[in-house]
Amino acid sequence: MIYKIAYLYSLIFAHPWLYKWHKLLLHLALRGLGILNSADARNNGEETFLKKYLSSKPNATIFDVGANVGNYSREILKVVPKAKVFAFEPHPKNFEKLKTIKNQTDTNNFEAFHCACGNQNGNLELHDYADRGGSSHASLYKGVIEEIHKKKSVSVLVDLIKLDDFVKEHEIKHID
Repeated sequence: MIYKIAYLYSLIFAHPWLYKWHKLLLHLALRGLGILNSADARNNGEETFLKKYLSSKPNATIFDVGANVGNYSREILKVVPKAKVFAFEPHPKNFEKLKTIKNQTDTNNFEAFHCACGNQNGNLELHDYADRGGSSHASLYKGVIEEIHKKKSVSVLVDLIKLDDFVKEHEIKHID
């Protein structure tokens, strides 16, 4: 049935002069499906997810890997104040902002770690914009900055930890 409706619609409305209208409808439809809604945790569905998932886990243990400046960690602590949050951020500028959460939330159940996470220990080269470091586009791939975003990049060497070792070292039995 849907294909018949779409076919009829295309016969009637598939004209170049309606391009802008259809582009607007596409953007509205994508947001209605929850795609490209990154404005905040409420708009993108993360708040709803956290409330539903963590409501039965008041003492949850959460890993926020690639925590950036800690918005997701803050959201977790807002929804479940007793959750234990381990936040990992390799970018030096973002880590400086991330580690302030402990002071802002007045909690002992938040820990920030200045490292990347993976399946081995070592170092990685992290690439970001040369003129504004600490972006959400920072990547292990230089091409993300230089080829996709057409900007000059700068790199920083970051520590890489093996998550299995971290879990053993901190005697973590379960990650929610």
